[in-house]
Amino acid sequence: MIVISNLFFKESVFMRFKKGVHTLASAVLLSLCAAVPAFATFAPVHSVVFGPERNNYDDSFKDHGNKFHISYTREDGVPRIVVKQHSKVIYTKEVPSLGRYYTMEIHQIVNEDDGRNFYIVQSKDSEFAYLMGYDEKSKSWQTYTDARNYYSPVAGEAVHEGITVHYGDLGVYHFNNLSDRYHWYKLFWDKNADWFGYKEGKETRRTTYFNSALVYNSQYRPVYANADYETYLDMDSLDTDKDKDGVWTFTAKKYETIMESDILTGEGQKVKYRIDTNTGRAYIYNKQTRQWDELPIHSTPSSAEMADSVAVNWACKHHFGFFLGDLGGAMERYIADYKGDIQ
Repeated sequence: MIVISNLFFKESVFMRFKKGVHTLASAVLLSLCAAVPAFATFAPVHSVVFGPERNNYDDSFKDHGNKFHISYTREDGVPRIVVKQHSKVIYTKEVPSLGRYYTMEIHQIVNEDDGRNFYIVQSKDSEFAYLMGYDEKSKSWQTYTDARNYYSPVAGEAVHEGITVHYGDLGVYHFNNLSDRYHWYKLFWDKNADWFGYKEGKETRRTTYFNSALVYNSQYRPVYANADYETYLDMDSLDTDKDKDGVWTFTAKKYETIMESDILTGEGQKVKYRIDTNTGRAYIYNKQTRQWDELPIHSTPSSAEMADSVAVNWACKHHFGFFLGDLGGAMERYIADYKGDIQ
């Protein structure tokens, strides 16, 4: 039941189950406060995006006493991934061109069984996707998996392929966002072979929004989903500028991820908000006009406004203890999508 006062939306229905969400074991339900469900093996460590979203094409990663520098270059017109160890080049790999936008992601992940790090290096437009890492035995950098070597049973021309982590499982996915068909190959570390093996996933199926370990992580709240991407608010990023007489001005970060992935993409988008509990209104700071734009809180936001209206509502609940509004009923579904404890 939803109870709404004159200005404030304070309670919501929590007993809505989203179609297609996997049933989770009771052991998982007891670990809602954990960063990932209890059965997780692989977990994200650090992610970067190269290209228009970030004005450089390289980054460094700390790895058990090593420091690896991974970059994308186009020397002599040939696109390459270059890996350096303590400033010395140890690996190069020619890759398909990223095109005019030069957009690529690197996700450092850890195998929680043995603490070993691996690196998902892939473009955002499915030109390539590799699973890489450093082999301590041979003292060399390896490409363990190339997503293009895995057969895709997903039909159609609009098929995306890549490597990600889903509920702690590492795998290669094929996804058609037009037909909403998805297929998965689970990757596992074979100690005997000292290499990755794979297992055939379930039959091609439909995807589901907010179906990942992120919805069990108390650090994040779902705020928007569209096409094949989801957006989350980082609760740990809430930073107060001013808090006086029921008016709170603060900054926060929102992150994107491809649907059904445990890995957030890039460094997030920093936004400034203001909540006025005296009037029941919320605002977002417009950097272009240098003015405060009001966000819909008591009516349904547009697609362009939804993520910010939901984010400011989650922040209000965290800071003041109540939701500022019901967003015309839209807030209810985002509350149901979050599987952690709402105090």
